Amino acid sequence: MRVAHVGSAAVPVGYPFGSAAERRIVDLAVAQQDRGDTVLVFSAAPPAPGPRPPGPARHLNIVDLECRTQPPLNDMELALRTRAAMLRVEPDVIHVHNNFTAALCLAGINGAKVLSFDHLRVPGSDHPVVKALYRRALRAFDLLMPVSQFCAQAAAEYWSLPLSELRVLPVGVDTGSSGHDGTRRHRGSRLRIGYLGWLHDQAGIDILTEAIQLVKAVHPSVTLLCVDLAEGQITGGLFEAVDICVMASPAVFEMAAAEALSAGTAVVCGTPGHLGEGGARAAMALADELIALCDEQAVLAQAAGAATGEADRFRWHSIADRADALYRETLS
Repeated sequence: MRVAHVGSAAVPVGYPFGSAAERRIVDLAVAQQDRGDTVLVFSAAPPAPGPRPPGPARHLNIVDLECRTQPPLNDMELALRTRAAMLRVEPDVIHVHNNFTAALCLAGINGAKVLSFDHLRVPGSDHPVVKALYRRALRAFDLLMPVSQFCAQAAAEYWSLPLSELRVLPVGVDTGSSGHDGTRRHRGSRLRIGYLGWLHDQAGIDILTEAIQLVKAVHPSVTLLCVDLAEGQITGGLFEAVDICVMASPAVFEMAAAEALSAGTAVVCGTPGHLGEGGARAAMALADELIALCDEQAVLAQAAGAATGEADRFRWHSIADRADALYRETLS
């Protein structure tokens, strides 16, 4: 299948400090090439000519296009500048990432136009007229693919779209680069519990604190490691450093949970909403789950071993297969 990827014009594809969307384009495109697809990536031109930094993007066919306008017009300019190449290449699918107006800009170009997105609001969309225009632009796509079920539900509500028309295409994770060595899972070894969330969420922190106190009453050697997302702390290394990871919300942390599973780390999430809901009963429930895992380290090790298998469906090659199925569903 011939696939063309178009992102936003904010950052060139394949460069350091790019957003999650640029990294998603590269990882998905590489996986699609590996499965035999013909892939072309359109990117905003870098500020200086020359080869891209070492990395997977060097293995992709990337067309750099200079964009002179300012946001949000530069996203439209990038899409418009791809038209000539699109007419020559004739892709089966034009996969757009976080560029909500691209389908309108590419009107008349053959190929199914699908949109992956990880955010809802765009500049000016809080104004009713602008929101109506963007909603029309979204309707020009043949398929909308939010990156998570949480994103799908929020988008359906915000843009007044039927949830049944959205298809989730998750962000992939690298399941081969990390993993526990198992040395901390021998009976009697010290266990580490990690927390991923927002430390300014006082209700959630109160529940976490009370739960950990209950856990330490039974297992005094347990230690807690926190990553505060509000402070922009990097999560890299957290999942390999802990045996159990507590996450504030299963909806918000779907991909983080997949990354933790890929590292062989058991995951405990607040449910049904954020960790801060439920008060003392929630603290007791969380403590019960953590104590059960700490009590039976053999069960914890078994869960950790099964975790990597659960994460396999989030491998980029699995995501590429999922994308191919959605493409074919749209083309049929």
